[in-house]
Amino acid sequence: MPLVFENFDLREYDIIISDSSAWSKGVLTKPGQLHISYIHTPPRFLYKYSVESAKRSAWYFKPFVTVLDSLLRVWDRAAAQRPNYLIANSEEVRSRIKKFYGRDAQVIYPPVEINV
Repeated sequence: MPLVFENFDLREYDIIISDSSAWSKGVLTKPGQLHISYIHTPPRFLYKYSVESAKRSAWYFKPFVTVLDSLLRVWDRAAAQRPNYLIANSEEVRSRIKKFYGRDAQVIYPPVEINV
């Protein structure tokens, strides 16, 4: 999936706004383009802070998944350095961005009303 986003032709745009929990922050831009990425969360499956699906943790997939996840984490960290600005949707996500990507992010809460 990461290669799909790296191959989008975005040359005609001055500003790119990506909406991401995984791959879209990795789009490639040219000098002079502004890339703002709104991050919902770093990929949970890569950073092990969610419930692992039974299929991904099955013994016959585990060796493959372990290697693939390691490679995807390297790509994900590198891709998170590409946007000019990272926007988090909460303070929790902001702390994850700092922890996993080593970058700060501005928080802009989603424009939804939540009744608790």
